[in-house]
Amino acid sequence: MVTAARLVAPWAWLFLLAASPVHGIPAMMPGLTVLTARADLQVNVSSDGIVTVWNGNTTVAQGAATDGGGSGYNAPAVLWIIYCFLLGVPLVIGGLMLPRITTGVAIGLTVTVSMWAAFINTEPANDLPELVITLIPMLLFFPGFAFGLYEYGRLAGVILICIASGFSWGVRICMFAPNLAVKELWGSWLIGTAFALVNVCLIPHWERIAVAIGSASVGTFFVALGIDLFVNKQSGMSFGLRYAFDRNMYHYYAIVYHGWKPPVSTIVLMAVSLALIPIIAFAQYRFYPRLSFFRRPGNEHGETASILEEKEPPHIEVYRVIKARKVFAHSAPPSNDSLDSYWIARSRRQSTATTDRGSWRY
Repeated sequence: MVTAARLVAPWAWLFLLAASPVHGIPAMMPGLTVLTARADLQVNVSSDGIVTVWNGNTTVAQGAATDGGGSGYNAPAVLWIIYCFLLGVPLVIGGLMLPRITTGVAIGLTVTVSMWAAFINTEPANDLPELVITLIPMLLFFPGFAFGLYEYGRLAGVILICIASGFSWGVRICMFAPNLAVKELWGSWLIGTAFALVNVCLIPHWERIAVAIGSASVGTFFVALGIDLFVNKQSGMSFGLRYAFDRNMYHYYAIVYHGWKPPVSTIVLMAVSLALIPIIAFAQYRFYPRLSFFRRPGNEHGETASILEEKEPPHIEVYRVIKARKVFAHSAPPSNDSLDSYWIARSRRQSTATTDRGSWRY
């Protein structure tokens, strides 16, 4: 568990590593650091259709930069729509009711996003096949999902769903503005990191609250993304995510130079999805039963009592005392032998009743 808890810093570092302090361009490519979306680039299109950009001292061939998202409703695009709903709907409806599904999705999603980001940022100018960039990250989701189904993946899954929820908040907030709300890309990721750390800090004492917020945040994000892919295809949230993740120098003209301008329908979808998060999180926390999955030794409820509900009193002990008082209220003070006989007879009746119930229940 201690080892799993150390995943917080490495994953935050991994997401921040994708950003650069100079307009999001990777620091290891100094020849392109002066290029911005407002720069006066010279764009050349050769006879064979290859696009190149030149800033006075560097020429780089440009690729299509679809990043595995497909075009229109072709096979990769449909796969992503299905993937978004398969992840989002269970988290929205039953994040706390299906905790092992939630932790499995968290770990599998982390693997998928990491692999997808690695692909799109290292893809050459002659693009890889769309299905390769789509299927490999999706298929790698399943080993991570299987890991999260078991007890040894529980803490890692809880931490990762909280981290993913923070970045889902940060990305949506930044995508409201053209070219992201924070022009420096590392600043956009820093917003997501701040939200993620706030949710992670809830885990030690309010684990169910943290998971409820995490599952509602990630679930609404993917449901909104699935709807947006169906409505706006690759020009809505899909392009905004590529703008936030993709800083491949071969995709510069298609991504950074053209810039991100959110459609009105995308803004509405993101706003509605953010507004639904507290409602869904509260509903899951309040109305779903407390499961043993969230319980820890020495804390039967899995968390301290909150201002919304109180821990139930020990009904069994109170019931026994009241019952004993009723039996001996109008009689002489009982001896130790009579008390022993009473409790022995009571335990036998309870055993018989338990056996009878078990015979018809199972």
